[in-house]
Amino acid sequence: MKVTITLVFTILIFCGCHTKQESPNTLPVDAEQSLRSAKELVLYSLDPCCIEDGNESEIPQLYGYQILGQTELNNESDLNQIVDDYLRGVSEHDEMGVAACFDPRHAIRVEHDAETHDFLICFYCSKTKWYIDGNFREIINHTDHAKSGLNQLLKEADIELAKLPGEK
Repeated sequence: MKVTITLVFTILIFCGCHTKQESPNTLPVDAEQSLRSAKELVLYSLDPCCIEDGNESEIPQLYGYQILGQTELNNESDLNQIVDDYLRGVSEHDEMGVAACFDPRHAIRVEHDAETHDFLICFYCSKTKWYIDGNFREIINHTDHAKSGLNQLLKEADIELAKLPGEK
């Protein structure tokens, strides 16, 4: 009897640990509203390496990360594509394979309801740090679904992309 109960309990735990979520991951409502309602968006290319002490005031930065370049986007098609790709990446995230780093190479800034929403995106660890008016709100998990589209828009604007680990 003890063996049967232990076996049933073990099977239930094992099955529960590997069951896919019933509902997809979603962005917090106000984060999604800020992205969906944006009439323009600033897309940043960031260097995730630390800025050397003493150079902080000389280097443009966003939350301590060097800004390599930025482009303002107000084309409705581009805006919709960015938001749709990002939201798809959020919904597809399965909580598996998340790295421990946070080395953002992209950021998105939008204005919504007189607030500035910043999304610092690390595709390497599949995490976004979301800020409102400079105050940290939440970490959002995602896949790299939006990465190629963001890189393409930065390249079209002749903006440098940060090097990946191991690149020269």
